[in-house]
Amino acid sequence: MNIVFNGLSVYLPTGKTFSATNHLIPELTNKGISVFTLTKVNEQLYRLNPKSPNQTSVPQMYIYDVRYRGCCIGIEVETSFFTNLNSTHEYTFFIKQSAPWMDTAFSQLGQQEIAGINKANPQILQYFKSSKFWGTDDSTAKNAWCASFAAWVMQKNGYSPPANAFRAKAWMKFGRQINSPIFGSLGIKSRSGGGHIAFVVGQSADKSSLFMLGGNQNDEVNISRYPINIWESFVVPDTYNSSRDFLPTYQSSFTHQGSES
Repeated sequence: MNIVFNGLSVYLPTGKTFSATNHLIPELTNKGISVFTLTKVNEQLYRLNPKSPNQTSVPQMYIYDVRYRGCCIGIEVETSFFTNLNSTHEYTFFIKQSAPWMDTAFSQLGQQEIAGINKANPQILQYFKSSKFWGTDDSTAKNAWCASFAAWVMQKNGYSPPANAFRAKAWMKFGRQINSPIFGSLGIKSRSGGGHIAFVVGQSADKSSLFMLGGNQNDEVNISRYPINIWESFVVPDTYNSSRDFLPTYQSSFTHQGSES
C-alpha cells in the first residue's frame, strides 16, 4: 500500500508505520522535521496531529483537502488505505517543510513605499542594506527594490546574495537554475530598463499563470499574477534539495501584474 502526494508515491509502509523523511510539503510545519500521527475523524475526514506536545504545527491539519495560504497541500491516498485504516493503530508521517525562506517572505506582505524625496519605509531601507544598495529613497524609479527584497529574505535564512544583488538579473548567477518553477523558487524576468525578481507561490488552475510574491510590485510587497511564459529563469539555493518539491495551485488573494519600477 502506497500513500501518494501530488502524484508521487513516496510513502513506503513498514508494518503499521508510514514514513517519508525526504518528502517536502510547503508551509505545513515550521522548521525541520515534524512527526505526526494519523487520526480517523469520520469516514471522510482524517487528521494529522503532532506526535508530541513540543511539535509545532498548524492547529488543524487534515490530510483530506488541506489548504493553507491558498496552496492546496492535501495528501491524497489510495482508496485501499482508507478502506483498511484501523483507527486503533498509529500511523506516523515524517514531514519536512519546503522553501523555509517563504515564511520570511510572507511576513513582509503589505510593506509599502513612502512617497517623497528623501523619504522611505525603514523596512525597505533594510532590504537595501542586505543587497548593499546605497539608495535612501524607495519611491524613485532609479531605486527599484525587488532584488533588494529578495536579498533580505534569503540573507535572513542564511544564504549569501550574489554580487550586485540589488540588480534582479544578477540573481541568475545565484544558486542553481531549475528547469521548471516550484514553490519558493526565485523567478527572474526582463522589464523595460532592467529586470524583476520574485518568489514563486503557485500556479493558476489552467497552468497559464504564476503567482509571484515580490517587492516593488505596484510599490509594495504583494502577490501578483503574471503570465508564466515571461519568466526567463528560476533558481534555488545550491544546497537546497528540491527533488521532491512541486508547484501548487494558488487559490487565494492576489493583484494583477503592474508597475515594477
